[in-house]
Amino acid sequence: MDKWVSRRRGQQTVVPSCRLFCFPWGGGGTGLYSSWAKHFPGSIEVNPVCLPGREFRFKEKPYSDLELLIADLCEALLPTLQEKPFAFFGHSLGAIISFELACYLKTHHNMEPTHLFLSGATAPYSTVRQEMVSEKPVDQLTDDEFLARLEKLGGTPKEVMARPQLLKMYIPCIKADLMMLLHYGKEAPPEPILSCPINFFEGAEDTSRNHDIECWKTVTSGSFDATYLPGGHFYLQQEENSGKIIKSISEILAST
Repeated sequence: MDKWVSRRRGQQTVVPSCRLFCFPWGGGGTGLYSSWAKHFPGSIEVNPVCLPGREFRFKEKPYSDLELLIADLCEALLPTLQEKPFAFFGHSLGAIISFELACYLKTHHNMEPTHLFLSGATAPYSTVRQEMVSEKPVDQLTDDEFLARLEKLGGTPKEVMARPQLLKMYIPCIKADLMMLLHYGKEAPPEPILSCPINFFEGAEDTSRNHDIECWKTVTSGSFDATYLPGGHFYLQQEENSGKIIKSISEILAST
């Protein structure tokens, strides 16, 4: 558990009643989510998840197989998930990880999050995602081709793209993440696996992909709501938007 999660630190004056697990975007770490923790009420324990290949797990081989990642994540987190109610938040790749982990828990352990908070990712059963899967596999691209694909996707900050030497250090991690994200697609089951409510957040000016919000509604039999905030794919890095997301999640979890 400690290898996967950067727990909220400091004096706890309130015993948390719910745990919020936050999953990173492709190539991302725990930084933003760790900064969120102090803004949540003490009743919500924020748990930023760190995947191999970044931050304090930089020397570990990153996952490129989503199914293997989900199985290992479940094994690591399950004891903690069984202790008290939990919810997931994920952006981009993190949204797909959140959704797939929730489905895995429901299928294999008959449990699911009290709520899913998803952001900036194309719906699992969308025809848009099928088009993504049909593109040239990421692992067959040279580094230069990969960087060109990354720039075309539009999801990487310009400050990062402007430093190619630094970016190349992280190519193995980012490439592995994008293999999971861009090669992911599946047929819709006859009935939704999930029954938990879903709130989807989106950057109103995100032109990196069509995230097919309407299709996201089909992944659960529970309620669905979408919120659009100013900005592009990384709209959640804007302080005002982060504040709105935190406020929304806090209010929703307080009412469940």
